[in-house]
Amino acid sequence: MNLADLEAAITDQTAVVSLMWANNETGVLFPVERIAEICRSRGVLYHCDAVQAAGKVEIDVRKIPADYLSLTGHKFHAPKGIGALYVRRKAPFSPLVYGGHQERNRRGGTESVPLIVGMGKAAQLTREHPPG
Repeated sequence: MNLADLEAAITDQTAVVSLMWANNETGVLFPVERIAEICRSRGVLYHCDAVQAAGKVEIDVRKIPADYLSLTGHKFHAPKGIGALYVRRKAPFSPLVYGGHQERNRRGGTESVPLIVGMGKAAQLTREHPPG
């Protein structure tokens, strides 16, 4: 990835940059820390698609200053159908589905506790026994 191309692509009209951390076909890891720095310096929100990175590299949102970070559990052996979206404090966010007051009014509907527990356990096991 040429970071100069990213910097050139960001204009006054750019609201958010969304880039993957790891490419599922090539295995390339992208410099998410630097991408986040570029976005922050330009006043643009950054979404990190960490779906392919989850369970393969350490994910620490304190080190990756992304405004949003998404992942799916089945990529690190959690049940299918569970994922997570990290939203940095004070990052703008509007729910796609309105409803109850779950998740600080960020999502409507009832959470699937078994899937959440399964994802938590899978994350714990992945951290204790990293691949490779």
